[in-house]
Amino acid sequence: MPMKHLLFVSFVALVGCTPPPQAPEELNDLVTWFYAHHSDEEPEAMISGVDRLDEWLDDNLEEVLQDDSQVTALSEETVDTVDDVDRSTDGMVALAVFTESVHTVDDAAFAMVGSEIDVVYPDAFSEYEREWVNEPDCFLSLECDRAEAYERYTASFPLNLYTTSELQNEYLWVQGTERRAMVQRNWLLTPPDTNNPLLEVDEMFHLNLFIESDVGFVRLQSAWMIVTQEAVNATTAIRLVGNDYRDNSETLDAWLDE
Repeated sequence: MPMKHLLFVSFVALVGCTPPPQAPEELNDLVTWFYAHHSDEEPEAMISGVDRLDEWLDDNLEEVLQDDSQVTALSEETVDTVDDVDRSTDGMVALAVFTESVHTVDDAAFAMVGSEIDVVYPDAFSEYEREWVNEPDCFLSLECDRAEAYERYTASFPLNLYTTSELQNEYLWVQGTERRAMVQRNWLLTPPDTNNPLLEVDEMFHLNLFIESDVGFVRLQSAWMIVTQEAVNATTAIRLVGNDYRDNSETLDAWLDE
Protein backbone atom coordinates (compact mmCIF):
# COMPACT_ATOMS: atom_id res chain seq x y z
CA MET A 1 0.00 0.00 0.00
CA PRO A 2 1.40 3.45 -0.88
CA MET A 3 2.62 5.43 2.12
CA LYS A 4 0.04 8.24 1.69
CA HIS A 5 -2.79 5.68 1.68
CA LEU A 6 -1.38 3.99 4.77
CA LEU A 7 -1.22 7.33 6.59
CA PHE A 8 -4.81 8.12 5.62
CA VAL A 9 -6.07 4.75 6.90
CA SER A 10 -4.14 5.22 10.13
CA PHE A 11 -5.66 8.67 10.59
CA VAL A 12 -9.21 7.37 10.03
CA ALA A 13 -8.64 4.52 12.47
CA LEU A 14 -7.29 6.93 15.09
CA VAL A 15 -10.26 9.28 14.73
CA GLY A 16 -12.69 6.37 14.86
CA CYS A 17 -11.22 5.24 18.17
CA THR A 18 -11.57 8.61 19.89
CA PRO A 19 -13.60 7.95 23.06
CA PRO A 20 -16.74 10.02 23.68
CA PRO A 21 -16.42 12.86 26.21
CA GLN A 22 -16.95 11.77 29.79
CA ALA A 23 -18.69 14.13 32.22
CA PRO A 24 -16.89 14.74 35.55
CA GLU A 25 -17.87 12.76 38.62
CA GLU A 26 -17.80 15.66 41.10
CA LEU A 27 -21.02 17.65 41.27
CA ASN A 28 -19.35 21.07 41.39
CA ASP A 29 -17.65 20.36 38.06
CA LEU A 30 -20.63 18.51 36.57
CA VAL A 31 -22.97 21.50 36.91
CA THR A 32 -20.46 23.68 35.07
CA TRP A 33 -20.12 20.96 32.42
CA PHE A 34 -23.81 21.32 31.53
CA TYR A 35 -23.47 25.05 30.96
CA ALA A 36 -20.22 24.79 29.02
CA HIS A 37 -21.40 22.02 26.66
CA HIS A 38 -24.98 23.21 26.17
CA SER A 39 -24.32 24.57 22.66
CA ASP A 40 -22.24 21.59 21.43
CA GLU A 41 -23.27 20.46 17.95
CA GLU A 42 -22.79 16.83 18.95
CA PRO A 43 -24.89 15.48 21.86
CA GLU A 44 -22.37 13.12 23.49
CA ALA A 45 -21.12 15.50 26.19
CA MET A 46 -24.63 16.44 27.34
CA ILE A 47 -25.77 12.80 27.27
CA SER A 48 -22.77 11.86 29.41
CA GLY A 49 -23.69 14.68 31.78
CA VAL A 50 -27.30 13.54 32.16
CA ASP A 51 -26.19 9.96 32.77
CA ARG A 52 -23.65 11.08 35.36
CA LEU A 53 -26.19 13.30 37.13
CA ASP A 54 -28.71 10.45 37.17
CA GLU A 55 -26.14 8.19 38.85
CA TRP A 56 -25.11 10.90 41.30
CA LEU A 57 -28.69 11.65 42.35
CA ASP A 58 -29.28 7.96 43.11
CA ASP A 59 -26.81 8.25 45.97
CA ASN A 60 -27.11 11.89 47.01
CA LEU A 61 -30.62 13.20 46.37
CA GLU A 62 -31.85 13.39 49.95
CA GLU A 63 -28.70 15.16 51.10
CA VAL A 64 -28.58 17.66 48.26
CA LEU A 65 -32.23 18.66 48.71
CA GLN A 66 -31.37 20.04 52.15
CA ASP A 67 -28.79 22.67 51.28
CA ASP A 68 -27.14 24.66 48.49
CA SER A 69 -24.19 23.05 46.71
CA GLN A 70 -20.84 24.48 45.72
CA VAL A 71 -20.25 24.98 42.00
CA THR A 72 -17.05 25.58 40.05
CA ALA A 73 -16.75 28.95 38.30
CA LEU A 74 -17.29 29.04 34.56
CA SER A 75 -14.17 29.26 32.41
CA GLU A 76 -13.16 32.35 30.44
CA GLU A 77 -13.70 30.36 27.25
CA THR A 78 -17.27 29.50 28.23
CA VAL A 79 -18.33 33.04 29.11
CA ASP A 80 -16.63 34.50 26.04
CA THR A 81 -18.29 32.13 23.59
CA VAL A 82 -21.94 32.29 24.69
CA ASP A 83 -22.39 35.24 22.32
CA ASP A 84 -18.86 36.20 21.24
CA VAL A 85 -18.66 39.05 23.76
CA ASP A 86 -15.46 39.45 25.75
CA ARG A 87 -16.52 38.77 29.35
CA SER A 88 -14.76 38.23 32.66
CA THR A 89 -14.86 35.61 35.40
CA ASP A 90 -12.95 37.67 37.98
CA GLY A 91 -14.74 37.52 41.32
CA MET A 92 -17.31 34.99 40.08
CA VAL A 93 -19.34 33.20 42.76
CA ALA A 94 -21.67 30.28 42.12
CA LEU A 95 -24.07 27.80 43.69
CA ALA A 96 -26.53 25.06 42.77
CA VAL A 97 -29.95 24.31 44.27
CA PHE A 98 -31.84 21.02 43.89
CA THR A 99 -35.59 20.62 44.37
CA GLU A 100 -38.00 17.76 43.65
CA SER A 101 -41.50 17.59 42.14
CA VAL A 102 -44.14 14.94 41.43
CA HIS A 103 -44.86 16.52 38.04
CA THR A 104 -43.28 15.41 34.76
CA VAL A 105 -40.47 16.97 32.79
CA ASP A 106 -42.96 17.62 29.98
CA ASP A 107 -45.11 19.59 32.45
CA ALA A 108 -42.08 21.66 33.43
CA ALA A 109 -41.16 22.25 29.78
CA PHE A 110 -44.68 23.49 29.06
CA ALA A 111 -44.42 25.91 31.99
CA MET A 112 -41.02 27.22 30.89
CA VAL A 113 -41.60 27.28 27.12
CA GLY A 114 -45.30 26.90 26.34
CA SER A 115 -46.61 29.40 28.89
CA GLU A 116 -45.72 33.00 29.57
CA ILE A 117 -43.28 33.12 32.46
CA ASP A 118 -45.07 36.04 34.10
CA VAL A 119 -48.19 33.83 34.27
CA VAL A 120 -46.28 31.01 35.96
CA TYR A 121 -44.52 33.48 38.29
CA PRO A 122 -47.12 36.26 38.61
CA ASP A 123 -45.39 38.04 41.51
CA ALA A 124 -41.93 38.07 39.98
CA PHE A 125 -42.31 40.67 37.22
CA SER A 126 -43.95 44.04 36.75
CA GLU A 127 -43.13 43.95 33.01
CA TYR A 128 -42.23 40.97 30.85
CA GLU A 129 -41.67 40.21 27.17
CA ARG A 130 -40.16 37.30 25.29
CA GLU A 131 -39.32 36.95 21.61
CA TRP A 132 -38.75 33.49 20.15
CA VAL A 133 -36.01 32.92 17.60
CA ASN A 134 -37.68 29.69 16.47
CA GLU A 135 -41.05 28.00 16.97
CA PRO A 136 -41.51 26.84 20.60
CA ASP A 137 -44.26 24.36 19.63
CA CYS A 138 -41.69 22.36 17.69
CA PHE A 139 -39.61 22.07 20.86
CA LEU A 140 -42.56 21.09 23.05
CA SER A 141 -43.62 18.36 20.62
CA LEU A 142 -40.05 16.96 20.67
CA GLU A 143 -39.73 17.46 16.91
CA CYS A 144 -36.92 19.95 17.60
CA ASP A 145 -34.31 19.44 20.28
CA ARG A 146 -33.51 23.16 20.63
CA ALA A 147 -35.29 26.48 21.09
CA GLU A 148 -33.99 30.01 21.67
CA ALA A 149 -35.56 33.23 22.95
CA TYR A 150 -34.70 36.82 23.89
CA GLU A 151 -36.16 37.98 27.20
CA ARG A 152 -36.62 41.42 28.75
CA TYR A 153 -38.26 41.99 32.11
CA THR A 154 -38.55 44.37 35.02
CA ALA A 155 -38.66 43.01 38.54
CA SER A 156 -40.03 45.30 41.24
CA PHE A 157 -39.21 45.14 44.94
CA PRO A 158 -40.32 46.93 48.13
CA LEU A 159 -39.25 50.57 48.66
CA ASN A 160 -39.81 51.24 44.93
CA LEU A 161 -36.69 49.33 43.94
CA TYR A 162 -36.53 47.76 40.48
CA THR A 163 -34.18 46.07 38.06
CA THR A 164 -34.63 45.70 34.30
CA SER A 165 -32.74 42.86 32.64
CA GLU A 166 -32.16 41.55 29.11
CA LEU A 167 -31.24 37.89 28.70
CA GLN A 168 -30.67 35.30 26.01
CA ASN A 169 -32.25 31.89 26.68
CA GLU A 170 -31.40 28.53 25.13
CA TYR A 171 -33.45 25.35 25.69
CA LEU A 172 -32.28 21.80 24.92
CA TRP A 173 -33.72 18.30 25.15
CA VAL A 174 -31.22 15.60 26.16
CA GLN A 175 -32.09 11.91 26.04
CA GLY A 176 -29.78 10.06 28.38
CA THR A 177 -29.37 6.30 28.64
CA GLU A 178 -32.11 6.02 31.28
CA ARG A 179 -33.48 9.53 31.86
CA ARG A 180 -34.58 12.45 29.70
CA ALA A 181 -33.81 16.04 30.65
CA MET A 182 -34.75 19.54 29.57
CA VAL A 183 -31.82 21.88 30.04
CA GLN A 184 -32.14 25.66 29.84
CA ARG A 185 -29.31 28.14 30.12
CA ASN A 186 -29.36 31.91 29.92
CA TRP A 187 -27.12 34.91 30.48
CA LEU A 188 -27.38 38.64 30.94
CA LEU A 189 -26.70 40.45 27.69
CA THR A 190 -25.68 43.60 29.57
CA PRO A 191 -25.61 44.62 33.25
CA PRO A 192 -29.19 45.26 34.38
CA ASP A 193 -30.65 48.74 34.77
CA THR A 194 -31.48 49.34 38.44
CA ASN A 195 -32.09 52.21 40.84
CA ASN A 196 -30.16 50.73 43.76
CA PRO A 197 -26.54 49.52 43.97
CA LEU A 198 -27.64 46.51 46.04
CA LEU A 199 -29.20 45.08 42.88
CA GLU A 200 -26.25 45.68 40.56
CA VAL A 201 -24.38 42.78 38.96
CA ASP A 202 -21.70 42.82 36.27
CA GLU A 203 -22.37 39.32 34.93
CA MET A 204 -24.93 36.59 35.61
CA PHE A 205 -25.43 33.15 34.08
CA HIS A 206 -28.20 30.67 34.93
CA LEU A 207 -28.74 26.95 34.42
CA ASN A 208 -32.23 25.46 34.79
CA LEU A 209 -32.29 21.67 34.38
CA PHE A 210 -35.20 19.25 34.81
CA ILE A 211 -34.35 15.53 34.85
CA GLU A 212 -36.82 12.66 35.06
CA SER A 213 -37.05 10.82 38.38
CA ASP A 214 -39.01 7.87 39.73
CA VAL A 215 -41.63 10.22 41.19
CA GLY A 216 -41.60 13.07 38.67
CA PHE A 217 -38.58 15.33 38.14
CA VAL A 218 -35.59 16.72 39.97
CA ARG A 219 -34.83 20.35 39.22
CA LEU A 220 -31.31 21.78 39.27
CA GLN A 221 -30.97 25.56 39.30
CA SER A 222 -27.54 27.11 39.26
CA ALA A 223 -26.21 30.67 39.11
CA TRP A 224 -22.81 32.15 38.37
CA MET A 225 -22.56 35.85 39.08
CA ILE A 226 -20.15 38.74 39.44
CA VAL A 227 -21.56 41.44 41.66
CA THR A 228 -20.51 45.08 41.45
CA GLN A 229 -17.65 45.00 43.91
CA GLU A 230 -18.61 48.06 45.96
CA ALA A 231 -22.28 47.17 46.17
CA VAL A 232 -22.75 44.08 48.34
CA ASN A 233 -20.96 41.03 49.67
CA ALA A 234 -20.78 38.48 46.85
CA THR A 235 -21.45 35.48 49.10
CA THR A 236 -24.54 37.15 50.54
CA ALA A 237 -25.79 37.97 47.06
CA ILE A 238 -25.46 34.42 45.76
CA ARG A 239 -27.16 33.02 48.88
CA LEU A 240 -30.13 35.28 48.21
CA VAL A 241 -30.30 33.84 44.69
CA GLY A 242 -30.39 30.35 46.20
CA ASN A 243 -33.34 31.30 48.41
CA ASP A 244 -35.09 32.74 45.36
CA TYR A 245 -34.53 29.47 43.48
CA ARG A 246 -36.28 27.48 46.19
CA ASP A 247 -39.19 29.92 46.18
CA ASN A 248 -39.38 29.61 42.39
CA SER A 249 -39.69 25.84 42.64
CA GLU A 250 -42.54 26.14 45.13
CA THR A 251 -44.31 28.63 42.85
CA LEU A 252 -43.84 26.37 39.82
CA ASP A 253 -45.23 23.36 41.69
CA ALA A 254 -48.25 25.36 42.81
CA TRP A 255 -48.90 26.45 39.22
CA LEU A 256 -48.54 22.88 37.92
CA ASP A 257 -50.91 21.63 40.65
CA GLU A 258 -53.59 23.86 39.21
